[in-house]
Amino acid sequence: MPGETGTRTGTTLENFQTIPRLNSFLPPCPQDFFENWRQCGINACPFEIRTLEFKWVWFFLPLVLLFLSGASLAKQKSTADRKLKKISDIVDEFREKLQMPQHVHVRIAPTNERMISVEPMDGGSEGGDFVLCFDQEFLHGLNHQELRAGIAHELGHVWIFSHHPYLQTEALANQIAMKVVGRESLKMIYTKLWGHLGRTGNLDEYLGEEPAANARNR
Repeated sequence: MPGETGTRTGTTLENFQTIPRLNSFLPPCPQDFFENWRQCGINACPFEIRTLEFKWVWFFLPLVLLFLSGASLAKQKSTADRKLKKISDIVDEFREKLQMPQHVHVRIAPTNERMISVEPMDGGSEGGDFVLCFDQEFLHGLNHQELRAGIAHELGHVWIFSHHPYLQTEALANQIAMKVVGRESLKMIYTKLWGHLGRTGNLDEYLGEEPAANARNR
């Protein structure tokens, strides 16, 4: 302001001209424009202020991205945990109904070429623990009814492991599965499975007739 004494602090035109800009993204500050601002008692050019603001943005941007990435990973883990619990609850329900003492661990894998599979843990004996493994993408596409049918079928194989290990067939596993789920549910899971694998088959051959006693006991 006119008549004001003392030394005003700030960036001079000469210093401002040497401030590097972000790949020349901002236009240079015109000489006459800077002089007009200085006459009003302002030593910093608006373009200089914008440059400094961009510097702060680039300073905080990695922190913001890191925070958002962490939140996304936490959400994915929470979703996976809920899915694992849902599957484990169904497994325990069916184990009780089928009177199976074997413990079945649930695993969701990034890929599983069979989409759903079950096998003795660590190659152990048929009477030990088992691992039920789902392909992550395939699992994501299953509705509740298909999920229950797929679990029932694999537990049918576990039941055969402990009772008749040399009679492992799809048809027998499905006969055991139909003690806890309906035949139509098994048809749905086979249709979706074969669609993923690019295969076809005779459903009647795999499923047979649903025993009347099984339907009454569910």
